Formats: sequence, structure tokens, C-alpha cells
Amino acid sequence: MFLEMRQLHSGRRAVEVYTALLEHRPYRDRSFTKAEVLAELERQGFPGEVVHVLAGVGEVVAGKIARSRKH
Repeated sequence: MFLEMRQLHSGRRAVEVYTALLEHRPYRDRSFTKAEVLAELERQGFPGEVVHVLAGVGEVVAGKIARSRKH
């Protein structure tokens, strides 16, 4: 159970970082690209499974994420 809670916390934190880096922030010249965000998550040591799931996310709208649609 403890491991599952840690994984949940890690996933939630990764989503927070993911959305924060993709969104425009007044103190940055530009938002990160999706590739830059994924590389940063890996650099920060987030689990590969979490980064892989976020790689499949389609778009971020006002802090919410939408899954990619496969045609």
C-alpha cells in the first residue's frame, strides 16, 4: 500500500510539473515544448512509466490534460 501511495504522489507531482512547464508563465520568455518537458521530467528522476503516460497526452488546457486521440 505504501508503495502505491508513493507512486500516486509521484504521478501527481509529475502532472503538476508537466502542466506548469507547458503553460505560459509571465516570468519566462516562452513555454517549454513537449519534448523539453518530457526530458526535464526524466532529468528530475520521475519514473519512466509516468513519463511514458504523459508522452501520450494530447493537449493541456487551463491546467487540465487531455489524452491523445488515436484514429
